[in-house]
Amino acid sequence: MSRDVLTPVQRYVIGGSPAVERVTDRRIYLSMPFRAHLLACVDRGESPTAVFREAGLDPKMIGYKRIERATAHARRSRPVRDWLERNGDMWDGDPAPPLQSGVDPAAGREDVVERGSGDVS
Repeated sequence: MSRDVLTPVQRYVIGGSPAVERVTDRRIYLSMPFRAHLLACVDRGESPTAVFREAGLDPKMIGYKRIERATAHARRSRPVRDWLERNGDMWDGDPAPPLQSGVDPAAGREDVVERGSGDVS
């Protein structure tokens, strides 16, 4: 298995972040408000890693390279810059609630994960 492939547990945890629109086994699709927030924060000199961490996206799980690429994309993206200019930094996403079990998603274990009171499908 390639090191870039996300396990089902990792996809579940990552998908729980309000910053994420959807996630596949190889790709994380970030929401436009989060990408604009990322751009605003980076323009102010903040750490991209800290921005992802605050959104509930552990850099150890998603990978520092993905953070670098997402930041570079946000900086180059005219649609992200236009969206930020039109709407401002309106990110208010709270991170996903912490996992309730002893699962370490960064380790890629595929144990059953319980979050909140809902069932895991």
